[in-house]
Amino acid sequence: FILSVFAITLTTTRAANADSIPYPNIGTVASSHHFTAIESGDLVGYFLGSSAAYDNQIGVFVNGTQLGDYGLDNHASAVGQSVNFGHVNAGDSIVFALNVLSEGYKLYSDTAMNSDATDHAYATVFSGQTNGVTIPAGSYLGFEDQLKAISDLDYNDEDVVFTNVPMVAN
Repeated sequence: FILSVFAITLTTTRAANADSIPYPNIGTVASSHHFTAIESGDLVGYFLGSSAAYDNQIGVFVNGTQLGDYGLDNHASAVGQSVNFGHVNAGDSIVFALNVLSEGYKLYSDTAMNSDATDHAYATVFSGQTNGVTIPAGSYLGFEDQLKAISDLDYNDEDVVFTNVPMVAN
């Protein structure tokens, strides 16, 4: 596995953001990644924005068990709002979940867990810079909330940054 490491400036056209980390291949399925805690400590997620019509929330599974509650509702959260999902240990395996409340299903950063066998999370490194809101550096995840059969595959239906979790390409 290759540890993907590069920093870019977050820019988005949604909400209060002026910058965006767009998914560069809209209409095609994103490459899959897996996630592992780099050190023992809290796993914190920060809301960056959303372009989704569906109502979504983010959840976290650590070593196969849900950690904390779902949070960071894409229609109710402010840019920069954070949720501490709980404590992880260095080396813990992490899977992110998108609870698509409007449709009654969940989608995961682990492609094998999705009913449509499609990757629903685009990941890249986030430098920690954004327009007027302080968000620390971490792993950026852009989620796609529609099943593959009807999806636009733009991976911007809920945008979050997680600290303490580097991404590794599968």
